[in-house]
Amino acid sequence: MGSKVVGPDKIRNIALLSHGGAGKTTLVEAMLYTAGMISKMGSVEQGNTVSDFHQIEIERKSSVNISIMHIMHDDNKINILDTPGYTDFIGELISATRVVEAGIIVVSAQASVEVGTQKAWDYLEEKPRIVFINKMDRENADFNKVLSDLKDYFGDAIVPFTLPIGAADTFVGVVDLLTKTAYQYEKGGKGKGKKIDVPAEIADDVEKLHTTLVERAAESDEKLMEKYFEEGTLSADEIAKGLLDGIMSGEIVPVYTGSAALNMGIDLLIDAIIKFVPSPALAGPVKGAEKVGGELTLERKPSPDEPFSALVFKLITEPHVGDLTYFRIYSGRVKPGDDVLNPNVQTTERIGQLFVSNGKNREDVPELLAGDIGVTVKLKNTKTGHTLCDKKEPIVFPPIEFPEPLVAEAVVPKQKGEEDKIAQGIASLHADVPTFFINLDTEHRQIIVYG
Repeated sequence: MGSKVVGPDKIRNIALLSHGGAGKTTLVEAMLYTAGMISKMGSVEQGNTVSDFHQIEIERKSSVNISIMHIMHDDNKINILDTPGYTDFIGELISATRVVEAGIIVVSAQASVEVGTQKAWDYLEEKPRIVFINKMDRENADFNKVLSDLKDYFGDAIVPFTLPIGAADTFVGVVDLLTKTAYQYEKGGKGKGKKIDVPAEIADDVEKLHTTLVERAAESDEKLMEKYFEEGTLSADEIAKGLLDGIMSGEIVPVYTGSAALNMGIDLLIDAIIKFVPSPALAGPVKGAEKVGGELTLERKPSPDEPFSALVFKLITEPHVGDLTYFRIYSGRVKPGDDVLNPNVQTTERIGQLFVSNGKNREDVPELLAGDIGVTVKLKNTKTGHTLCDKKEPIVFPPIEFPEPLVAEAVVPKQKGEEDKIAQGIASLHADVPTFFINLDTEHRQIIVYG
């Protein structure tokens, strides 16, 4: 299934975040497979996932870079940014959370809330969140304990939207608490649940949790609250609207559950992203300045009819390809051959080829519109955090702010005369990894690297 050009009301941009080892990359595989974007799920152990394609990631069996994927679902496009779980690569997480409308925090049903879980929550700041409790098929998986821990750490905003049927060897499916519908899955199947009766042993819990969802929806709006008190119920559309409002305000954080490795419960998570993650159109305008460091007096609405503007959030240098530049479009549209302004360095850049990506696989597209995420090649002067915009309507977005380095080391060449080669290589690495810095110590004739 290929991509197609869609508008800002049909796009959802999400980042996957977690403590290392919670299963983000496997979740991406399951989402791609369920949506028909790939014909077979890869695995981290075998080193053949779409997301972790760099050699170092295959060797480490964990993510090092942001990886950008997308799926199509009911004419909607979901852009997925898979981030590293280990704090060594915190710059990738910061870049990803800057350009999405919401984050999905993946938590292991075995390990519960970990340090990386808390950091992921903090880096999302005021953006909406969804929690996915993964690995319900594993030994010692405990949904209720994880749910209790989530509430202890993050408060009453935590609300279950699905409930597992069984755990570990007995995990067979999930219940959608909004519709009170139970789904059973073929383990390792195509990810489409088959409707079954709600098991009797959890029927009371399903009723109580469904009522909680309706009450939380009503609490998000005074008119809905009045109707709920008067009539004791709300329509499906009213419940959905109330829940979306609560999620956008941060008063509700939905909790979904399943098994990414066995592709169980993933279809409900994909549906939830469409229903409960705000589109760029719904998220509203962004602010910028007339010049670098200026006051944020300008605004761009998420419309294809506005002047073009975008923020570069990632550079990757690939052999035989060159520099790949990943950017999030906030307004307007862009096509191959367009000349755009980089106001950070006051130069014009030509957009050559224009792609959307699924990991290392790139697909040519004729155009991209406001709200979308794209990639182009061989921009000469553009770096991470730079703005690209219409030459006639310039705007500068605030840069991405990265933390200060914590470690410094001297780099010494094995052979004399290779200092320049090393400096060039390290400078190229800094372009790919903005949290990695270089300085030349002329007194001691050493290259100092910071990270």
